Amino acid sequence: MFCLVPFCAGFGIALVTRKLDTAWAIVALAGLLASLLGLGTLVVGQYEGLLCAVLAFPLLAASLGIGTCAGYLFRRYVLERVRHQITSTVMLLSLTPALILAGHRTELSSLESARHEIVTDSIFLPAQPEEVWLNIQSIDSIDVRKPLLMYFGLPIPQRCTLDHPGTGAKRTCYFDHGFIEETITEWSPHG
Repeated sequence: MFCLVPFCAGFGIALVTRKLDTAWAIVALAGLLASLLGLGTLVVGQYEGLLCAVLAFPLLAASLGIGTCAGYLFRRYVLERVRHQITSTVMLLSLTPALILAGHRTELSSLESARHEIVTDSIFLPAQPEEVWLNIQSIDSIDVRKPLLMYFGLPIPQRCTLDHPGTGAKRTCYFDHGFIEETITEWSPHG
């Protein structure tokens, strides 16, 4: 969505405009408005944080620019040499939704499998290991001062639960918008 759609939009705009400077003006205006509207909707609907939207904007702009260059080069070196320009243009523009659908189908397969990551961390506390171990397994509520980035849309932790102690246990950390489930692969309370 952040690469293929802006690329196709830039490609399509470059195909239907005659001059490169006109294409860039249209792409700049349309791309800016569409990006701001789309990202603004995500932020207002609380589907995305402001920081994530700001970070996604350069990716959208780069994809739009690359699509415009590719569309301009394609029109100049391919379409202008084809005898039936109108038929070719209509055919290429009708392929754009197929490209978007193909990108969506490709992305769906990667979302269906669980992501596996190994997370390790260490900290030294002035307490006995047994006391610390009991206090970090499950946390009923997390009520601390939020770091700066959490005010810009990063998830805010609420609580963590552990279904049973030991290897293979499931630890679930709940956030203001969703949760993360972890599987304990190593359990060493006295280590």
